[in-house]
Amino acid sequence: MECNLYAVLVECSVPRPTRGKDWVCNARLVDPSTLGHPHLQEGVEVLMFGASPEFLPNPDSVGDIIRIHRLVVQEYFNKPQLKATVGPRKRCQYCLFHGQEAEGEPTLPYKASTPGFTMSDREENLIKLLRNAMHLIHGSVETGPPSKYLRQINELDPRNMFTETADGLLERNTFFDICCKVLHVQGEGNRKTLYIWDGSDAPPFPIRADTRYDFADDLKVQPDEVEHEELLQFTPVELPLQECGDVPRLGTAMPVRMYGLGGLQQEVPLPQPGTWVKLRNIAACIISGQLQGLFRKSSKWTPWSPSQDVVHALDRREEDGIIQEWAPQDRQELLASPSALFAEKPIQTLREVAQIGAQGRGTKHRCLVRVVQCNSQDVARWCSRAEACGVTGDTGDWVYTFQLRLQDATGEVNALIFRQDGTTFFQGIPAEDLSANPAQLDVLRSAAESLLGDDAWIDCCLNAYTKQDPVPMRLYRMFGTSLRPDILGIANREANAQ
Repeated sequence: MECNLYAVLVECSVPRPTRGKDWVCNARLVDPSTLGHPHLQEGVEVLMFGASPEFLPNPDSVGDIIRIHRLVVQEYFNKPQLKATVGPRKRCQYCLFHGQEAEGEPTLPYKASTPGFTMSDREENLIKLLRNAMHLIHGSVETGPPSKYLRQINELDPRNMFTETADGLLERNTFFDICCKVLHVQGEGNRKTLYIWDGSDAPPFPIRADTRYDFADDLKVQPDEVEHEELLQFTPVELPLQECGDVPRLGTAMPVRMYGLGGLQQEVPLPQPGTWVKLRNIAACIISGQLQGLFRKSSKWTPWSPSQDVVHALDRREEDGIIQEWAPQDRQELLASPSALFAEKPIQTLREVAQIGAQGRGTKHRCLVRVVQCNSQDVARWCSRAEACGVTGDTGDWVYTFQLRLQDATGEVNALIFRQDGTTFFQGIPAEDLSANPAQLDVLRSAAESLLGDDAWIDCCLNAYTKQDPVPMRLYRMFGTSLRPDILGIANREANAQ
């Protein structure tokens, strides 16, 4: 069935290539009749195809009006879906009109898919009626139509994501939409990675968490063998700060990787760094403990307005001192704390530390982090002979020398715990040959298990410095930080001694 349609554009994705030679964009339309409809709250979607991107609509702004003649009406998942193939010598054509009327100007389109358009008095009246009704649909124009798939980064846990079906049932679904700022674009061709930000913190996952096989088994996805192998090659990635400009100190920079697009004949256009966009139909996946998004053939994006809600939320976080959203607010739940000298120092994120470190000077910081990995799983090797480390003086025959992989919502670093800093960390327990002292080894093993717990956070001091030889490298060393006595069983031992 064909029809003519006049409606308000609340979303229009940037054209992207199809598997063939055409290009496609998704336009989402509303009018006063959709707002009160129980099944059309999200508007009506129009799939628009053209032989090249310039044939497809590129509205000046959200809230403009589109006229489409002779589009095809069909059904998709029990909802109406409209299809339009436009361009020279095509049966279906469109016109775009500004949503706000300029006083004294005639009702004419600012863009049309064909120069031979005509306008009747009735059509001009329809445009005016939509403009007059704009106050009724103002909310949809400003924020987009309501969507049950819209998420923030801090709501994304692929192990526990569901959407409500038309029957009112919950269905597992790892696909989502998100309004966000693009911080950086990395890579070439259809294998780029977007780093997106919405001011919130990604949930912390154990480093062993991985949902790639669950994603491959999802009936909605069904990747072929090549796509599955591509997914298995992905690894955790970090925002390359040295390639970025100003980056907010709070909030996760979530990587969104182009996935399964290698077979397309054309390069998929992506947004520029610094722009706000709405990404649609992105898949969430945990890759070796890191939350990542997957931009697939069905994914799309549209330019978006900067979010004032994000600005207000960040202001509230700063005022309330919530530097890490997922860290415990009760300090007694933290497994380690800094010395009194640094206890009042402001907490900084690891991204902030890295940005300051780019200046090349030695700096000291206080951070709220998780321990996600130890450089040696064999705790007995956390102590080394002093002479083997080139250490002389009154440190004894053995010194602490091990690294912890630290993570917060903004990044990761390896922090060395060395010499006396290890003794401080372990509440005065001196370094020694742990293989010769099973009791002490058990104490440190138990502490390591606690540190690597899924909900374990520590408040610590870091010394950031640059090593120049053979190439400049930023290094981190933990100092002035002590584990809670009960983590080491010290309180129990003192009670038993009494």
